Amino acid sequence: MGLMIIEPLDDVLAEAARLLRPGGRMVALLPSTSPLTARDRVRHLRLQASLRHRFGFPNDRCLERPSGILAAAGFALEHDERRRFEFQLDTPEAAELYVRSLYLPGALPTRAAAGVRTARRWEGSTLGIPLRLLVAHRLTAVS
Repeated sequence: MGLMIIEPLDDVLAEAARLLRPGGRMVALLPSTSPLTARDRVRHLRLQASLRHRFGFPNDRCLERPSGILAAAGFALEHDERRRFEFQLDTPEAAELYVRSLYLPGALPTRAAAGVRTARRWEGSTLGIPLRLLVAHRLTAVS
């Protein structure tokens, strides 16, 4: 769950390869941008506007097409799947929990409070959370 923020990513992957035996698997769960419904996209855009913060992570670009960076560390990508999960916004506390769980480096507390107010408007509904599952196996001995 940390590959999107741990830097430098190539060092992290090299260490993971060093620790795994050949054929060993590394499984990563990452935030994604798809799939989302049209309603989810609108809500995510409204939330970003109220936060004045664009959703994203330091390693988004490296992980767009992970085969190359994985191969450089001694891994082969086996599986790359994106799915939408639903988060129940059934209480004001659930809306706050969702906003507080977001990666918002440098966001002012007043902006986070604005995001919570925005999410609370959706109480009684669900919000799509797109996640990506990567599975890779270590190829051979890594130096």
